[in-house]
Amino acid sequence: ITDQVTIDVTPAYDLDIELGPGQNTLICPGEAVDLTATTEAPNPTYGWDNGLGNGASHTVMPNTTTTYNVTVAYGECSVTNSITIIVLNPPSVAAVINDATICPGGSIELQPGGGQNNVTYTWTLQDGTVVSNDNNPTVSPDTMTTYIVTATNSENCTNSTEVTISIADLSMNVLEDTVVVCEDGSVSIEAEGTGGNTWSWTPNNNINGANTSAPTVSPNVNPTLYIAEYSINGNCPVYDSVVVIVGGTFDIDILTMDTTIFQGNTIILNTSIDTLSTNPITGLMYEWNPADWVLTGNDPANPAATPLEDITYTVTAISAEGCEATSNSINITVIPPQYDMPNAFTPNGDEDNDYFRPVFSDGAVIEIEEFKIFDRWGQMVYNNESTNGWNGRFKDKPMPQDAYVYMIVLKLPNGELINLKGDLTLLR
Repeated sequence: ITDQVTIDVTPAYDLDIELGPGQNTLICPGEAVDLTATTEAPNPTYGWDNGLGNGASHTVMPNTTTTYNVTVAYGECSVTNSITIIVLNPPSVAAVINDATICPGGSIELQPGGGQNNVTYTWTLQDGTVVSNDNNPTVSPDTMTTYIVTATNSENCTNSTEVTISIADLSMNVLEDTVVVCEDGSVSIEAEGTGGNTWSWTPNNNINGANTSAPTVSPNVNPTLYIAEYSINGNCPVYDSVVVIVGGTFDIDILTMDTTIFQGNTIILNTSIDTLSTNPITGLMYEWNPADWVLTGNDPANPAATPLEDITYTVTAISAEGCEATSNSINITVIPPQYDMPNAFTPNGDEDNDYFRPVFSDGAVIEIEEFKIFDRWGQMVYNNESTNGWNGRFKDKPMPQDAYVYMIVLKLPNGELINLKGDLTLLR
């Protein structure tokens, strides 16, 4: 018995893996490679490992050296091939200096790190402008600038880093150009600034807080110039200054002696200044204590006082430089003004006792608020028409010898009103 079996033998086909144009299996980090599996087998299907899946072509970008396997299946047959993509080591690069700040108009040397042979460096700006191909260029930016350094090795692999150079922007000023202080005293001088972190004042003698923005100084030389330096850790300093005027010391005395005056009288309070040093004494102000009844006017050093009661005065003089002195005291005794009302007068034209009016003591300051005179029938014959008093006439006719009644209101300097009433005799 004879039988026949036909066995179909599928021919073997090659499987190749091709790279993209100009590509090879040596790449730098970050580069991509196109992998394409090719075969003449009919109706092939492809399977890749490393997660690539199906399909004849894939683009890969391995971080490390990687072998890619592809299997092509056709009919009952399959064939496998592989390719290894070698990732080369990039050049190491690191800016030796960190981001830095330089002074306006200053410069700085840029230094790449790494220390590798056969490596070249290119410094560029962020927009791609080439700054230098030197390893260590010196730059002088006017504004904050970021520099990118790119290292390239012999395999043409590159690596980059960047450094930003800022320009110091310091500003500072003293709050007062001139301050004053009394001799042997102290005063605060103050400045304010932005952009820096370090203060220094000179001269640094007789100063407390020379490394702060507001030291206290006690100069003994007039004037003394203090210079403030403001910087970034001593770099990029800016300066300003303040003049301290040292005022001289002095004594003040009241020259007017203790005295007694009538109420309403005025007394001049004379003072004298005795300088105790050669430093300036300017802009003296006088503060009288108490200030009651003191009229300083245009001469506060020698004012007029019109006290209405017993009083003790002192005065404190204060200079523009802040020095001050207080005087001795003066005691003023104030007595009430004296007055009297006569009971008769003789208006006969002999210029002796021709007027009826109140009699005031010498120096007394008294005002006549009301002054009226009535005859025995109650008719008012005088109503304060004259500063001299009543001349014994009514409606320009002489009044007869008789008894009359007066009513008068006197005002004392302290405002007190005195009401007086009495009889008077007109004699002819």
